[in-house]
Amino acid sequence: MIDLPRTPHPRKRPWATVLSCLLLLAVLAGCDTVSTFFPERVMGYKPQYVSLAQIENITGGSPRTLRNPGRVLVYNNLLVVNELFEGVHIIDNTDPRNPLPLAFISILGCVEIDLKGSILYADNYTDLVTIDISNLSTVQVTSRTRNVFVPTAYPPASDAYFECPNSLQGVVVGWTYEELNNPGCYRP
Repeated sequence: MIDLPRTPHPRKRPWATVLSCLLLLAVLAGCDTVSTFFPERVMGYKPQYVSLAQIENITGGSPRTLRNPGRVLVYNNLLVVNELFEGVHIIDNTDPRNPLPLAFISILGCVEIDLKGSILYADNYTDLVTIDISNLSTVQVTSRTRNVFVPTAYPPASDAYFECPNSLQGVVVGWTYEELNNPGCYRP
């Protein structure tokens, strides 16, 4: 009878598995990806902060200029236009060739809006609020459901550098596009 050398069973060689994993980690750690490279100066997004107490202060006021419009809704002869992260414009559209701004409702952190009759639904940072807009001189929050939404920790743009949010500075309610020094974060 010939005595053949025995090859150990793979399960009996745990050092080989460990060595393979360590080798794979060493190779992966040496990879340079775009997400780990941050230029010293670059155009990108800077978070805008307010205190948590300021978030819930929803007020109606004078009309203002549209700067960063989002969703547009129609209610009777009115246009309701979301100003991203800031609030809602109410515009009289009786004469579509000459729309007349009527009011601006400040809703910090507002990105999405919807309407059902004269009730405006909006996100207010993490909360869902309903606002009665039937009388623009006395805009009233009719309900608030807390912690419906997850706060956004990055700007609404992709393939962009941004300053990493810092919760010690407050709540992020918007972003400005500007030159940044060592941004620290990137969104692919």
